[in-house]
Amino acid sequence: MRLKIRAVTVHEVELSLNSCIEDVKLMSKKIAEINEDVLSLRLSLEAKYVDASLLDKLSKLTRVNELNYISVWLEEVTALEEIVELLSISEKVYVSFMYSNDLPFKASELLFTVHERLSWSGCSRLGLSIGEPPQTPYFPVNRPEERGFSVSLLYPKHLLDLLNFGHSLSEALKLIAERTLELCRGLERGLPFLGVDYSLSPWMDDSVVELIERVSGVEFGDPGTISAIVEVNRAIRTAAHKYEGIGFNEVMLPYAEDNRLKDLGRRGLLTLRDLMSYTVYCVAGLDMVLIPVSDGVKFADSMLRDLTETKALKGRCIGFRVLLADRPPGLEVNLGEFGVTPVLRVK
Repeated sequence: MRLKIRAVTVHEVELSLNSCIEDVKLMSKKIAEINEDVLSLRLSLEAKYVDASLLDKLSKLTRVNELNYISVWLEEVTALEEIVELLSISEKVYVSFMYSNDLPFKASELLFTVHERLSWSGCSRLGLSIGEPPQTPYFPVNRPEERGFSVSLLYPKHLLDLLNFGHSLSEALKLIAERTLELCRGLERGLPFLGVDYSLSPWMDDSVVELIERVSGVEFGDPGTISAIVEVNRAIRTAAHKYEGIGFNEVMLPYAEDNRLKDLGRRGLLTLRDLMSYTVYCVAGLDMVLIPVSDGVKFADSMLRDLTETKALKGRCIGFRVLLADRPPGLEVNLGEFGVTPVLRVK
């Protein structure tokens, strides 16, 4: 099985339009040369605040054909409307910033407004960070610290196959890491290589949950699930330490991106409360969770307060990305590229 690169992300610490375009086009050329499965080319940016210059530069960058997605980390947020304005530029644009009690609006107000104006798509491109985010190829919660490029992988099935062939977790991750670094060496000419985020993240049938069930030997959610998540996390962190890791390097459970998670939600075996409990062990935090508008308005601020306590306990950044639906729990919503997704119950 060929290794799939989920994203090659170019990081820029200075928002120079010409430099950004030059680096993106250079990386696009290198990707074509290595002839591997690279699913997206991304650009990670940072801005002090939203102004006309930022809006203009982002608008121009969205027209770069080689570029799939752009994330902007905002140092300062002064108004709810500026977030909506950024997200409205293009579906290529993702926005994240630090959550705090000092924000000039409630998170529930922001979620509701983005949902009303931009539907689930806008919510899927908005991330709040509880704690300082790392430099990572993953979107939306990330912050560029130095110029260069990083890589993330799509590899649950690949890892599962290696386990089924008799490799241990550490052996399988070693094989994957060594192959990944070979590919990265072919990309780094002209732009510094910053590292690989070895986080285990899903995409539909390439399910993280199936891998966790293979390690635990039980259905996801049953006793043994948490210890399996921790076991995989430890193995990933060890590999990241040895093989130029960057970013989160943990199990990720984005609800709308994992068909096995969606199946559990459809059967009533997974709730918002369950996913909140897993944030202690899964660094992505509460990610791509689809809940009714009424529950989002009622519980968003409380969820963030709970996640703030989880972050204090865990000592690592936690992300928050929640989608709202104009439907009750149990009904389904077509989320475009994310497919048909059941609305989750709170408990």
